[in-house]
Amino acid sequence: MFERFSVFISGANIEVTGQAFPLGELTADILSIRPKEFQQLQAAADELVKLIDEDNIPTRAVSIVDQEKRNERFRLRERNRPAAAALIKELHSLLLTRRLFQLVAISEKRLQAILQTLTYPSLAKRYLTIVDDIYAFNQTMFWFIDQGLMRLDKLDAAHYAAALHAFYHAPGIDKMMVNFFCFPGRTFNWFDTYEIKFFPREMPGEPGRFAIYEEYAVKDLQAFLKIDFMRALAVGHAIRRCHYCKGFFLLTKGYQTLYCTRPIPENPKFTCRTWREAGKVKESAAGTAERRLCNAAVNRINADKSRGQITAAEADWARFYARELRDQAMADPAEAKTLEARLKPQALYGALEIMKRSEQKNQS
Repeated sequence: MFERFSVFISGANIEVTGQAFPLGELTADILSIRPKEFQQLQAAADELVKLIDEDNIPTRAVSIVDQEKRNERFRLRERNRPAAAALIKELHSLLLTRRLFQLVAISEKRLQAILQTLTYPSLAKRYLTIVDDIYAFNQTMFWFIDQGLMRLDKLDAAHYAAALHAFYHAPGIDKMMVNFFCFPGRTFNWFDTYEIKFFPREMPGEPGRFAIYEEYAVKDLQAFLKIDFMRALAVGHAIRRCHYCKGFFLLTKGYQTLYCTRPIPENPKFTCRTWREAGKVKESAAGTAERRLCNAAVNRINADKSRGQITAAEADWARFYARELRDQAMADPAEAKTLEARLKPQALYGALEIMKRSEQKNQS
């Protein structure tokens, strides 16, 4: 997809391949990848891993045995190349639905040229890393946005920073932040690698006006998303989740709004916000079976918290997860069929590795 690209930051904007965006806008687009979209990415990635798994085959021949293994490596690559190329193209196509990848992706011509050679496993691993980074960043930041940004009364850079500090030091952060222990092979990195330089430059579209720019060279998607999101918070931008379409959107001013400006699928003449203003969004949760099931689950969670069976933090995780399952079910009929079973206490708590106090006593 990409090997390395540079971004330029000045003020409240970030520039990628010559195009400027408000800080946070490109990240909001990546966060808005739907569960069904990610499932497609993950399915292709899982199949691709099987085709490029070359563990225990030496890269250099130091004996006759190693030479034969090395030859087997290349025979295996040639045999798997058509299937691997198809999966790489599928991942490439799926990722190109997002604005960032449209800007930084390698050209179709170069992609095709690499896929004709036996070096394609290196390219495949780049795509696999991108899928891992999407999961690690999105899952972690979903929690922060829901538990932190969406609950603030005052919307400014200082309160965003305080919310992030509280999130990083919250009890049970290990369950909210993707890590190797809970999510094998994936992690939300504490540290990322960048190359950075500062230089004066004429501002795009403003001849004769200069500013000091920061140039960051990044190799990993997660590194870019953190620059974009954290710098957005620092200048007073925030990312929120639309209460109607459930997508994420950028908030650049300090006013409370729960709805985005995307066109709604059922009536593209309206956006989520104008649809709400027209009074056509029902706030009651009693209108659908999915919402009723979610409400019942949330009531059980609240009852367990009141009885001391789970902690306040665990109750927050469980409520958030229940609402995520509800939203997935409302968007996908196949998910709706399993919603009731997934919202039952044993399944819901089991997915989050939450154990009631009474169960802990029984085991001890």
